[in-house]
Amino acid sequence: NTDPPYMVLGDDWDQFESKEKFLDFTERWLCAVMPKVKPTGRAYISFSQWFQYDFFDIFRKHDFFGMTFGQTIIWYYKNNNQPSNRKEYRYMYEPIFYLYGPDAPPLNFTPDTYGEPQQNVWEIATPQSNFHEGKFHSAQKPIELYRRIIKTGSFDGDTVLDCFAGSGTTGFVCKEINRKCILIEK
Repeated sequence: NTDPPYMVLGDDWDQFESKEKFLDFTERWLCAVMPKVKPTGRAYISFSQWFQYDFFDIFRKHDFFGMTFGQTIIWYYKNNNQPSNRKEYRYMYEPIFYLYGPDAPPLNFTPDTYGEPQQNVWEIATPQSNFHEGKFHSAQKPIELYRRIIKTGSFDGDTVLDCFAGSGTTGFVCKEINRKCILIEK
């Protein structure tokens, strides 16, 4: 589970000289991380709508790093009031690329995950500073989003890797639902 830079925000950590440099950075970190995912593992990677097809092409170029491309989960957030290009429709979702290893067990669907968590479109509001969980990072993901990913994609005691940990949402959720985690941040 990870949420890498997208090259769409105004923050220093999300800036690149060009699209080519950004995609090169993306390919390099994927080549470093994906081979370390166990054959029983899964990968959930949030990415920008603007570059989602370039991202998919990197995966395809590397034969999905030996994994199966499961699908794209759509995180639908209807509380996005950011200005948009008036020639295009407003972005109201973010793709989450889901891949699984050749020996991955079935997803961890339990009675408390019936309904939307077992579907591939999830309606969850983006964090706001006035929300209970607060907002501490410009690209912070909601706790409920990570709770669904980690709960259905792993089992009690499993280890979750987040190589772009940001504000630590992955670690918070792992502690909450009894998963181990490795968090990496610059």
